[in-house]
Amino acid sequence: MEPYVYPEGCVFKSLSDIAGKKITVMGLGLNGGGEACVKFFLKHGATVTVTDMKSAEQLMPTLKRLAEDSAIDKTRLSYVLGQHRIEDFENADCVIKNPGVKIQGNKYLAAAKAIETDLSIFLHFTKAPIIAVTGSKGKSSTVSAIHYGLLGAGFQSYLGGNIT
Repeated sequence: MEPYVYPEGCVFKSLSDIAGKKITVMGLGLNGGGEACVKFFLKHGATVTVTDMKSAEQLMPTLKRLAEDSAIDKTRLSYVLGQHRIEDFENADCVIKNPGVKIQGNKYLAAAKAIETDLSIFLHFTKAPIIAVTGSKGKSSTVSAIHYGLLGAGFQSYLGGNIT
């Protein structure tokens, strides 16, 4: 079996480049990342397909928040839940991969024209300086200490991520 060759990222030079694009969000999830991506791309004029192996029942808190958000145009939003369909990846201009989705050996991502993550899209468009912390243990404590240290030193700081 041949190894999959994964594509490069999406090309958005400006926010206006998003309008009219077909975006597939792979992994809606329950922690807000997929939800934020859906809102971002709809706000900027894309047509969004959300695909997740979880069922509507499992994703209900996130689905409810999206359904109740009057600021987004839901006519350009569709869901494929409990499964993935290869055509949702082949037909998308860009696939946004949830951090929990493994890329190695993933036939759906291999079918995509371009792949990004919520973080890569954010980093592409933000002009703000960023401090990021990675690792497997102690991230919440570390970023909280950095955040409160910056605030104490008089800097404007925002704390984001899955803070526990």
